[in-house]
Amino acid sequence: VVDSRLRKKLLDGLPSDVSDLEKAAYIYIKMCKMLVYDDEFYAFGMRGNVKKKHENIKNLANINIVDNKVVCYEFNAIYAKILDELGIKFEMNVNPFREFGGGHANLEFRDGKFLVLADAVKSILNGDLTRAKLNQVLNGFVCLNNNSKTKEEFSEKVTRMYELVVKQEKEKLGDKSKPEVERSETFD
Repeated sequence: VVDSRLRKKLLDGLPSDVSDLEKAAYIYIKMCKMLVYDDEFYAFGMRGNVKKKHENIKNLANINIVDNKVVCYEFNAIYAKILDELGIKFEMNVNPFREFGGGHANLEFRDGKFLVLADAVKSILNGDLTRAKLNQVLNGFVCLNNNSKTKEEFSEKVTRMYELVVKQEKEKLGDKSKPEVERSETFD
């Protein structure tokens, strides 16, 4: 179950006249901007009370716009639920592990010719949960196709959705300047 306020905020401003890829990108970007990786989970070596919190499936219902700490599995479970509601078919990948915290989860889907991997926590410190907040190029929402024209088209669609999300954020803050998404690595 996804918190209703979180769902509403994630879907707020989603254009209705875009492809499934663009809808998925829009939701992914907004999730990366709104949710944070639970640094305690990582810092305490996935042990203790913080481990118990995240290994309990019921914790998904508690994740909201204020209590927004997640681990990879929770990010993907929320993302998968919303994609499912939008009618986007996906496959969740969970690397095998002996105990909770020893593996990793990400998600793949297809929209027409685009094969997409979504992995917001590809890297704890340099993943999209951080990069999106800095408006940097995403490194976990990628086109798996080999064709360079398909990759270029994918990139254009994702960038358009990214710029839309940034524009919507600026408008809420009263800033009418041009949306800016970093095109290269920065020292941020």
